[in-house]
Amino acid sequence: MRGVRAVALAAALVLLTGLISLGSVHADPPTVRTEKHVVQLPGGPTFDRDVRLPITLYLPEGKGPHPSVIVSPGFGQTEDGVAADARYLAQQGYVALAWTMRGFQLFNTQGGKIALDAPDTEVQDLKALITLLSKRSDVLQDGPGDPRVGLMGESYGGGISLMGATYDKRVDAIVPVITWNSLETALDPGGVFKAEYASVFFLLASRNGCALFATRSCTTYTRLAETGIATEADLKLLRYSSPDPSKITAPTLLIQGEDDTLFPLSESLRTAEALQSKGTPFALRWLKGGHDKSFSSDAEAGIRRSAGTWFDRYLKKRAVSTGPLFTWHRSSGGDGASKRLPTTPPVDVTVTDGTKTVSNPAGGRPASISSVPGAGSVADLAGALGLDIPGQSASWDSPRLPASKELLGAGTLKVDVQSSTGEAVLFAKVLDVKPDGSTSLPNGQVAPVRVRNGEATIELPTLAHTIPAGHRIRVTLASTDLAYAGPTAPATYTLSNPRLSLTLVPLSKGKGYAGLALVSGLIALGVLLIGVFVWTRRHRKAPDLGDDDGPLVVISGLAKSYADGFRAVDGVDMVVEKGQVLGLLGPNGAGKTTTLRMLAGLIEPTEGSVKVFGREVVSGAPVLSRIGFFIEGPGLLPHLTGMENLELYWTSTAPSMEGSYVEEALDIAGLGNAVDRPVRTYSQGMRQRLAIAQAMLGRPDLLVLDEPTNGLDPPQIKEVREVLQAIAATGRTVLVSSHLLAEVEQTCTHVVVMSKGKVVAQGPVDDLLADEEAVRVEVDDLAHAQAVLSDLETDVVDGALVVRLHDLPRTEVVARLVEGGVGVLGVASRRRLEDVFLELTS
Repeated sequence: MRGVRAVALAAALVLLTGLISLGSVHADPPTVRTEKHVVQLPGGPTFDRDVRLPITLYLPEGKGPHPSVIVSPGFGQTEDGVAADARYLAQQGYVALAWTMRGFQLFNTQGGKIALDAPDTEVQDLKALITLLSKRSDVLQDGPGDPRVGLMGESYGGGISLMGATYDKRVDAIVPVITWNSLETALDPGGVFKAEYASVFFLLASRNGCALFATRSCTTYTRLAETGIATEADLKLLRYSSPDPSKITAPTLLIQGEDDTLFPLSESLRTAEALQSKGTPFALRWLKGGHDKSFSSDAEAGIRRSAGTWFDRYLKKRAVSTGPLFTWHRSSGGDGASKRLPTTPPVDVTVTDGTKTVSNPAGGRPASISSVPGAGSVADLAGALGLDIPGQSASWDSPRLPASKELLGAGTLKVDVQSSTGEAVLFAKVLDVKPDGSTSLPNGQVAPVRVRNGEATIELPTLAHTIPAGHRIRVTLASTDLAYAGPTAPATYTLSNPRLSLTLVPLSKGKGYAGLALVSGLIALGVLLIGVFVWTRRHRKAPDLGDDDGPLVVISGLAKSYADGFRAVDGVDMVVEKGQVLGLLGPNGAGKTTTLRMLAGLIEPTEGSVKVFGREVVSGAPVLSRIGFFIEGPGLLPHLTGMENLELYWTSTAPSMEGSYVEEALDIAGLGNAVDRPVRTYSQGMRQRLAIAQAMLGRPDLLVLDEPTNGLDPPQIKEVREVLQAIAATGRTVLVSSHLLAEVEQTCTHVVVMSKGKVVAQGPVDDLLADEEAVRVEVDDLAHAQAVLSDLETDVVDGALVVRLHDLPRTEVVARLVEGGVGVLGVASRRRLEDVFLELTS
């Protein structure tokens, strides 16, 4: 066991002195100047001498003023440990300030002692640095004493970033990496002290025992190390050094490592849930790596880019996309993405039954081994060490999974516990059992819990792990774990009646997960499509944008077949003339969207052709820049305002909003002041109107809208109908697909009806509704008109007289009414578009 501890300490020392970095500078970077200073602060009630904080300023090119970022180092680092991160930010146009936090300067010549990011010490230091930035002319200011400032850092530096945003409202954005939500749940989870990791920290910073720690911190650690039991005073101190996300208003990018038994995924998830409840803009990233394993170089580069983009959005106020709300690394390969947090309610999982008896040995040793601080899970140590000690664990297995599942989030285990001492300390694990019986412990994660006799509900570790088809899930309760301070008195535990619930998400055949990531995958696709459309629209220098002679769209013999033989579109011929508002009708599955996707150049036809402004459509064709598209959803970002979404869409390839005609588009869409509100506050009808405004940016010659009223209630449908009528009033050409027939009848001049991939009718709406069997007559006196035509079959519908003709000419009906003294106000077909549609598609 001494050898294991030596590995733990050595690995953690390497880790905490800079194993995780946000990346380095690449070729031909902008010039960055540096300035070194020492900030001296007066001593406070905790310390009897002044505090001297070494800082390094990384200054970007240009006169400024520039927004600023304070980069905080990890535990045991100086400002040199985050030099690469600060330099990178300066190259992106930020004044970056790297600092050495109290207690970590060599030989501790700076004064203050380590107080675990406490509000009365390190937070006050951070506030002083923010004030220092407020006095610099090269730093952008939001007001007197209020610089435009972001905070970032990993681990200990991530903790001070969250603490700073909790206690100082001048902070404008933060990027905390692999850090804690609560030091209580991180270091004393379930009431069980995380002894090995805590000892690593105190060893790393110790000079003559607790010399570098504040007395209160040293007292708490010493008591926990000796007893393994936290007193209320200990817990109060840990809570004191924990952020309060309910007070954070600064937009927050949370990045957590999946290979992290110090600050596990649950820490970031609790912070994210609190930010979401508060309404603070945030995003959550789970990456492979963490305190137990270094991030890959790709992950480091991704963190750096993500942080830069986050600060660009919230410090530079640029309309840039910051990506999905939640992403995670999939153990089966690739990444997942979702627009919601991984808080899906757990589902019950059947496991083997049976009463199990386990023992806790005297002294708590030998102990099961799940992970080694700083060295990852034991499974990575070449199988040299086992996981659980015989007689000290109980396990229950699920049946083999018929299909692959993703464990994404936390679950619970309910079990009846009887201890010979009246109390039990248990370590819960969820294992992946292969068909050959071998097991793996995802990311070395364990959930410790201290329970009394009776029914216990144990919250299982938060995981992101794929369980392949044919594998089983095993839940294990161990009585010991090397990383924790368990009871030393011998005891026997009887465990029975297990009831397991897990957040299992079906693994789809594609890149995402059914239910959780499907919507976000479509959003990601929508963002990609937006990029394609904007790219084509901006490149106006393309040599051939077509001509204005002849129809705008000519579709000839268009067909699309798939490998399984399904023919989604089958020989479609269609023409769209200038000035038409053409409705593309058809039931779900008729081929409308597939036709529009071929029109947009997103998919290639199997047969036939599509010409726009006289030019053949292919992917990226320059002529597509003359068309505004809204296909398969708008892809709006909910945390941005309506205007910011439009700016993001347009400026993704253009240097400014010049030429976007955004005010004109907004006027037609009729959003009013709502355009300055976050999209997450919009009704669905408002979102659709914003999406239509997005498609109208740049005054396209043709507007193509796919199901703009899909999913709307009647009042929202009316809103969108008014927008379409406003567009039609401008003389623009519009192609709109829909299955809401009344809306097309009231809005469109022409219609094409599709069924089973074929065109079954097309032409002017009035011609299509013509009915030789009946006539609808508007008169000034319905009763008198019915009396005049008493020998004919009549009915009153919507305030007009409907007359069945029975081969009688319409002109004779009108003549008889006039001769009978009835005022005829109008004559029209009786049929509704719905009648025609059902007749054509039945």
